[in-house]
Amino acid sequence: RIIRASRGQVFRCPIVLCSIDELIQHCRQQNIDMVALDANADTSINALSQDTKPIAMVFGSEKIGADRNLQQAATKRLSIPMHCELDSLNVSVAVGICLYQRNMHQA
Repeated sequence: RIIRASRGQVFRCPIVLCSIDELIQHCRQQNIDMVALDANADTSINALSQDTKPIAMVFGSEKIGADRNLQQAATKRLSIPMHCELDSLNVSVAVGICLYQRNMHQA
């Protein structure tokens, strides 16, 4: 039912299960930018829709963010513009916003 509900999107977004070290190594070998969300980043997620190169998006918990090794390996840091009264977003909401922005001009 979940796959049916995704309307085929589950087959368009590659998902990989691996260790952090394997992910970092793979991205470096394949020249894939690792994009990490950072509330203090100067670049907005609007940049996601402007680049067609494959990327790996790095997300972490609301409290502590992504794993430190992933944050250090990230080649780009982007922020989600938010209302000044909000501290952070739930990770599932942040993922949804980023995926929408990434696919906005690539559909």
